[in-house]
Amino acid sequence: MTESELDKLYRKIFERLEELEFDISDAIIHFNEIFPKASSNDIYSGTEEIPFKYREKEYKLILKKEFL
Repeated sequence: MTESELDKLYRKIFERLEELEFDISDAIIHFNEIFPKASSNDIYSGTEEIPFKYREKEYKLILKKEFL
């Protein structure tokens, strides 16, 4: 291969690479795909029905101060 042919080949390669480049700020990355959801049993889901008298003492004190 001659030098001019190599230059043409390099130019074609770099032109093709420039076409393939993209701005990462345009990419959309979904967090649930990056960080899979982990089930946590220690987090209150809000679906449980716990009578007030069985709630923890600290919870009761906070509610009483807020609403009484």
